[in-house]
Amino acid sequence: MLLETLGPRWQDLHQQVKASVRVLVASAERDAVAFLRDASRVLGIRLEVAPSLSEAQSRIVAGWDLVVVDRTLRRGRRHSLVERVAATRPGPQALLLGDSLSLEATGEALQAGAVEHLPRPLEDLDHAVARLAALLDPGVLRRLHERLLREVMAALRRAGLPPMEGPLARRLFALRRVLAQRPSVAYLDADTEGVRRLLGGSGTVVTGIDSLEAALAWGRRPGAPLTVVLGAAHPEALTWVRRLREESPLFEILVCSEAADLDLALAAIQAGATDYVAWDVEGAAFLRARLERAAARARARRLFAHLIRLLAALARRYGVEETWLLEALPRPLRPVPAPVSSDPSSQVAVAADGVEVEVDDLLPVPTSDVPPATEKGSSRRGVGMAPAAG
Repeated sequence: MLLETLGPRWQDLHQQVKASVRVLVASAERDAVAFLRDASRVLGIRLEVAPSLSEAQSRIVAGWDLVVVDRTLRRGRRHSLVERVAATRPGPQALLLGDSLSLEATGEALQAGAVEHLPRPLEDLDHAVARLAALLDPGVLRRLHERLLREVMAALRRAGLPPMEGPLARRLFALRRVLAQRPSVAYLDADTEGVRRLLGGSGTVVTGIDSLEAALAWGRRPGAPLTVVLGAAHPEALTWVRRLREESPLFEILVCSEAADLDLALAAIQAGATDYVAWDVEGAAFLRARLERAAARARARRLFAHLIRLLAALARRYGVEETWLLEALPRPLRPVPAPVSSDPSSQVAVAADGVEVEVDDLLPVPTSDVPPATEKGSSRRGVGMAPAAG
């Protein structure tokens, strides 16, 4: 949801990058394939189908981002296709299209080597889209990061600046270390013991918060947890999901329940949650896996938003502010204090989480042949070009 908060030019670039995502569905079931095609259209990704075991086996090679394997497409009890995906290097992820939501089905998926499962009946498109997006988003964000960095660095080099990928990488690595020290989970409910028990030994820090006001307050300060786990039994669960989603597009929100209350879980996804976990049915392994992926996505979004902020500051500092990067920032993700400048580009990333952008510390002092920052409408207009068509 990070890119959707920015302008239409960013969304266009986002769509171009998503269109490069490749998903293979290994299934002979027409209804399942049709359902997943609908999900792929919502996501804007490319989906291809292997309707037989032999064709799927021949097509599972490096280059796919995700392989969805129907559990019915197998011989005997072994999930040979999932095993083949897991053994492919550099490999795609495997999602098992299972039967009902049960401990047996989820255990089967994990044992075969799948990173996720999608239970039948395939009825709720929002849930399927959310689960697929949760798996695909890190790769999409990585490609977007690479393309953005490549294009803006090229624009700055054309302006006469020295290469600066190294200093930028060091700054982002420093922020990654800061984020790695952040609490992983905030559990919004009075009783955190169930989640603590399931996550015991995983190294995941659980911070208990018992009111929406407290959750919104910590969400506004540096050092807040990366992932929100909301107890589905909470009477205001859906309201909390909506309010947290309104608060920041950088939150990862998982709804967690002991029993498989699918109606409530799916309603939470429609309200803005990333996913749900029914721990009595799916088990601690899937709770841990989804929380780890959620925290990783939250870190990636914050790193990307910080990169936007860094690049915007660099472009303005060195007189290339008329790039599509800056023109396409109609509003900040969330207003934050700007003691030196009220320029929106300095406010774009609340995701900086207290890590200030000091451009002069990042780069060497410009030499006399590097032009200073110019006023809007100067002859430097156009440096930095619009994103290439994809």
